[in-house]
Amino acid sequence: MSDTQQENGPGDVSPDVSDAEADLALIRKMMLDAQTSAALDGRYLVLWGVVLGLAQAFDMLRGVLTNETANQMTAYIWFVMLGLGIIGSIILGYLHSRGPLNTGARMYASIWIGFCLTMCLLFGLAISGKENLLYSLTIIAPAMTGLAFFATAAIISMGWLRWVAFGWWLIAVFVSQFGNSFAIGVIYTVAYIGLMAGPGLAIMRLGKKA
Repeated sequence: MSDTQQENGPGDVSPDVSDAEADLALIRKMMLDAQTSAALDGRYLVLWGVVLGLAQAFDMLRGVLTNETANQMTAYIWFVMLGLGIIGSIILGYLHSRGPLNTGARMYASIWIGFCLTMCLLFGLAISGKENLLYSLTIIAPAMTGLAFFATAAIISMGWLRWVAFGWWLIAVFVSQFGNSFAIGVIYTVAYIGLMAGPGLAIMRLGKKA
């Protein structure tokens, strides 16, 4: 028997194997911690799903009453609702900062913060007079939302969120085929409530059970 075999008996574990198991245990703990802390993060999805759904519904109502596709009132509606969403996010962020944080939760939050900032930037450019960008945004927005959900599914280990991502990508395809702004508004209103606020509620419930 060789010296190596004598040193590593049946009950011995090599340092490499031990380190690998420790790394896997750490990764599992991070994912579990992220899923547990996702309860409060789910509230962001509920908040923004409701806010954006109401903004879209109000804008549709404006279009029916004025028979115009877009006007200055459109900007006012969206700015007010986005302002409410930002204020609500700040309040939730303050409440979240008082609780325990972990790496997974920070990554999760960073994805959606980056998403919101990017969408606000594009929306600001669109309503500044860039009509082509405003139309493109109706396709870009659901595509980016799908990307955010797809990344979130991996970080908090919730595979079913990938189906939510595919739902948003399908919406991007459907919207690109519609020229009717009212039909697009209906699709978006349903999507914000069903594919954003809905998953947020589900995440909150899973977080409470974890």
